[in-house]
Amino acid sequence: MITMTMKQRFGQTIRGYRIERGLRQRDIAKYLNCSQSMISRIERGYDTINEQVYHQIGLQLGLNLACFKNDYESIEGLIRRFVEAVMDLNHQSLNEIQDAFKPYHGTLPFTYDYLTMVMFGQYFSGDDNEAIRTLAILDGKADYIHLAIRPFYELLRFIYYKKNTATNQFPQSLPLPLLPNEALQTFLEAVNDYYDHYHPKALNGFLRAMTLFKRYAHARWQAHCEVYINKILMTDNDYGNLKVRTQSLLRRNETYLPRDQYSLTFQLAYSLYHLGEVEEALQLLQTLQSKTFEYADLVPYMIERCQKRLKEQPENNPPEPKERHALELLIEHYEANRKDSNYYRLIEQLIVPHLPIRLEINEYLTYAFDLLEYYGGKGNNEKYQELSQKMSILYRIL
Repeated sequence: MITMTMKQRFGQTIRGYRIERGLRQRDIAKYLNCSQSMISRIERGYDTINEQVYHQIGLQLGLNLACFKNDYESIEGLIRRFVEAVMDLNHQSLNEIQDAFKPYHGTLPFTYDYLTMVMFGQYFSGDDNEAIRTLAILDGKADYIHLAIRPFYELLRFIYYKKNTATNQFPQSLPLPLLPNEALQTFLEAVNDYYDHYHPKALNGFLRAMTLFKRYAHARWQAHCEVYINKILMTDNDYGNLKVRTQSLLRRNETYLPRDQYSLTFQLAYSLYHLGEVEEALQLLQTLQSKTFEYADLVPYMIERCQKRLKEQPENNPPEPKERHALELLIEHYEANRKDSNYYRLIEQLIVPHLPIRLEINEYLTYAFDLLEYYGGKGNNEKYQELSQKMSILYRIL
């Protein structure tokens, strides 16, 4: 993680002060009656410069160096903890860090570090409207933000830019930022493809990001990717797969971000409604009332649709039981380790015909391996070779 010395942080503040006011280094040098090279070295935080010089410049610009000196190690420690909380998507830890950082939020440049933490807290909780308001306050202040957390500010800024381009809330064009982590970079590229409606490419990106997050044991980021994959399934009206994937996630009983927990619950209810399981959908939707999250505005609408459909059903003639989704049966066989002839038949029917196209189902490769082993045991060389070729293509895509 990037660390910054007290002088580097103070120099960053001088630079932010200058850029915010549209000044050049020589303008500040003239005002402070020193050379331009001195201002350049100060902005870069050179340790060779006497601390008294920093203090005098701070007084002239209205910046208190004592705020940097007295609690600087504590502030750097909180910055490190913030980075760890974001990498773990740890909502509770972030709230604690935010409270601990609050005493410093009134002093530049820590004001904008604090606001970045606040924005992430709002994002984690699913309050996108408040996060966008905080982002507007931070507009043009990036030069003040600590170098270790600035990439995370750029991450959320880009996500909200892509999400709200259609509403002209962010009219300027933003380049894809560079992030300090391969998994995060892959995730952000997939988000970019998703909002640009390149869904097959986005699915590939989210699946690769999930693989990378799994490597670093970031389970909550995997769930965050799954929420986006579910969005694509919703767009494609693939309600059966949407139900199975979402139930599998929620069944793990992990502690996800509030925004992801609520979104996954809504996505499950949405799939159940379209699959005819209206009562179950209504029960889930009622638990989401008054919650703040991405789909909050759709909850009353979906509740109304469920209630209307239930009223339209004849009381004495309840609907016939819906045929169970075949993929759900396959997953039940897999989880119970019941690898009988029906299990392999389901793989042949559901998985093999779609390899390597259906990238939204990352379990496909697992099932394909089981079937490949089955063919090998049975001595069915023709099917073994055919499936091996398809799996080779799928590996190259993933």
